[in-house]
Parts: sequence; C-alpha cells; structure tokens
Amino acid sequence: MRSTSLADTAPTSSPPYPVDPAERVSPILAYPGVRAMYEREGFIEVAPAAPVPGGPSRVAMVLDLR
Repeated sequence: MRSTSLADTAPTSSPPYPVDPAERVSPILAYPGVRAMYEREGFIEVAPAAPVPGGPSRVAMVLDLR
C-alpha cells in the first residue's frame, strides 16, 4: 500500500482568509484565525481580501505543499 502525502493530493478547498488586525479584535471576528497564526505554520500571503463590512482587513494565504 502506497503512502500518500498531502503534497500528492490536489487542493479541495479555497485558501484561508485570516484576519490581519492592526489592533486586538473580538473573538467572533477572529474566528477564521489571524494572520500571525497562519504565518507560524508556513503560510504566505498571496493577496489582500475584501474585509467584512465594519470588520478588520483580511488576507488570502496559501501553503506550498510541494
């Protein structure tokens, strides 16, 4: 049986859009995560994302699994 790594599989979801807060945000707005959390795991920013009206800015991030 062949072992399959994540790098061998095609992505099945859209990239995460974490919050990129300039200051502390409420937990409900930070539900998808914050940018620093994704950066610690090796994700990189690829583009700004539209903010939620009245909420903090967001960024699109990806993780290179090659």
